[in-house]
Amino acid sequence: MANDTISFIARMNVTIVSFGEKMFAKCAKQPHQFQYVKQKIRELVRFLLVARDTNPSIISLKDCINPPIFKDVIRAVRETCKFDGMDGTYGAPSLALKLWHSFRKCAGLLKSQAYKQKTQS
Repeated sequence: MANDTISFIARMNVTIVSFGEKMFAKCAKQPHQFQYVKQKIRELVRFLLVARDTNPSIISLKDCINPPIFKDVIRAVRETCKFDGMDGTYGAPSLALKLWHSFRKCAGLLKSQAYKQKTQS
């Protein structure tokens, strides 16, 4: 990845790093898919930057899976996808769906990590 703020945030966020590791492991035999994985990571970080502006209590992607701040997460997704409230349309409608799929994978990772921690203690 390029050395910019997005890549720096991606490296510092444990959930996004785990997501990237899992995606890279899945497509290890298909090097042409590496660009796709980088794109997915950058999408999540761009969302995280907007979510941080929406709610300062959001520090990492793990914080976005907290039910009390669900409305802030929805607001951040809409802002990331350039939602137009007047028309009810998105500037990038496919990005909202892509983010949802990535969130699901991240939530599964967090759930499995929590289960591992529970069984170890």
